[in-house]
Amino acid sequence: MVADNDGIILEGFAEGYDVKASYDATTSTITIPTGVVVGTHSTYGDVTIHAISGTGTDDTDITGTVSGNTITFDKGLYGTVVYQGQEGGLIIMNKISTTEANAKMSFVLGTDSYEAPLQITKTADNTLSIVGINTIFTSGYFYNVPVTFDTATKEATLKTESPIGHTISTNGTGVKNIYYMFNNTADGLTRNPSFNITTTDNSSVVSAKGNLFLGYDTNGAGSYNGWTLSSFKFDIDYNIFTQEVTEDPYADPTSATVDGITYSLDNDAKTAEVTGCLGSVNDLNIPETIEVNSTTYTVASVAEKAFYANRTLKTIRIPASIKTVGNDAFRNASNVRSLYIADLAAWCAIEFYNGNANPLYNVFPTSERNWGKVYINGTETTEVVIPEGVTKIGRSFYGFKALTTATLPSTLKELGDQAFANCTKLTAITVPDGVEKIGSSFWSCEGLTEISLPGSVKTLSGSTFYGCKSLKTVTLAEGLETIGRMTFNNCKAIETITIPSTVKEIELMAFWGCTGIKEITSLNTVPPTCTTDGMFEDFLTATLYVPTASIDDYKAATSWKEFTIIKGVETTSINGVENNNDNTGKVYYNLQGIRISANNITPGVYIIREGAKTTKAYVSAK
Repeated sequence: MVADNDGIILEGFAEGYDVKASYDATTSTITIPTGVVVGTHSTYGDVTIHAISGTGTDDTDITGTVSGNTITFDKGLYGTVVYQGQEGGLIIMNKISTTEANAKMSFVLGTDSYEAPLQITKTADNTLSIVGINTIFTSGYFYNVPVTFDTATKEATLKTESPIGHTISTNGTGVKNIYYMFNNTADGLTRNPSFNITTTDNSSVVSAKGNLFLGYDTNGAGSYNGWTLSSFKFDIDYNIFTQEVTEDPYADPTSATVDGITYSLDNDAKTAEVTGCLGSVNDLNIPETIEVNSTTYTVASVAEKAFYANRTLKTIRIPASIKTVGNDAFRNASNVRSLYIADLAAWCAIEFYNGNANPLYNVFPTSERNWGKVYINGTETTEVVIPEGVTKIGRSFYGFKALTTATLPSTLKELGDQAFANCTKLTAITVPDGVEKIGSSFWSCEGLTEISLPGSVKTLSGSTFYGCKSLKTVTLAEGLETIGRMTFNNCKAIETITIPSTVKEIELMAFWGCTGIKEITSLNTVPPTCTTDGMFEDFLTATLYVPTASIDDYKAATSWKEFTIIKGVETTSINGVENNNDNTGKVYYNLQGIRISANNITPGVYIIREGAKTTKAYVSAK
């Protein structure tokens, strides 16, 4: 910025073009008139600037407020040219804030000489951070370009791997072209251009040793477009060898607050993590992306304890971009009464660290009269239909007490821990064939009365039906191998249960508290391993049915030996043919061990249990 006879000149302000302005010392404001020509482009002719406001472009003044050595402008700037009768945009600058330059860049391009202001900060004993190299070539984006130097050799290096700037294609493809700087020699482009350094007490000159090339790879194979620059140098207003190290004012931000929501920023991945919100926020509307300093960040996660004990929030809106939610992120956010889920498939894919990470449970406090509402794709619902394509459900519906119906997709492979935990209104659910693993998915589903698991389920990994006190009918199919810790803990309503022949292991406390069991059948000829005695201590007076040939083995096996009544069943041969006109006292199982209602019998072979007698027979139609 330099003084003029009737104002000031903002040197290189409009992406390399000087802009004339006025300064009012009494108000500390700078005024830029628009609708005026600021320079001439060598190809397109005169460049005219306009203001960018909320309604588009116009020729109102652009006002900048001076605070210290920083100026913040109230509007953006748009530069146009007229070429072959058509007006086109050449410059676009939004959210303009500038700091007084302490250096300049100069070079020759073709036969023309150019200069542009820079801000250069010494950020380490051997490192400079240069902001502004890109502005004369590309618009709208500020890049911090690191340059390292050696005090002994008085040489500096700019690593080619450090981007100088970028442009985004305007032809509809959205391709982002990243610009890098090379040495331009007779043998072609070489990487990591080097510079000579000369200093005085109060200045430094960093001069390129040869011609430079600034450009981008057009096809990913090393075919570059760009410019060849000669006589390239940086003139700096201090001695870089003796200057003290200071914090880089243009360093990429590590945090931001946007619309009342606070974030931490990952500048490599360009992702943002929600860390909390201001106290005035009661409708938490998390966006898919935010923009900070002209950089777009994808909002991908919610931090640990981000909204812990937040009593102000009443409504929460979760976008499809969220991938993880940290430990206790929404714990005790007790006044939340509305949850909006943008996309159900994306919701099922979220990794919730624990149940208190899921905001859903807050919507349904202990007292049913205070329950709130859940909206999926904008529609209030107590029913969910999980889309085809979903393969895993984590803690997605933890605490959804009002949920009455859940339809699972055929693509599902895993029901994770607490997937439907505390869904107290859920009475029944069909687990599709293809599911291979189930965790503590139905923990404390107090209203669940019946469930049937397919043969594809190999493992009940623990606490699957913990606290399902109304669960009475459980069908476990052939194929199941492990019944995990506390799987049926406190399932007091179960009266009979059949353990398939494929089960090899029953883990600690799997049937603890199952005081209602009167009959239990184990079809494996080898007693499933129990880790300790006492596994069945709450129903040892129940009748245990096992393969006849294995009675002695069960009487000697850990835990199994504690039953007072052990009876044999014979399932290895077909014992005649019967019809099912008289079903009194009979229980039917298919050959996979799944219990079949007598009203749903179709012609075929079944295992039939009648009291202590078990037979395998062909059942004809009624």
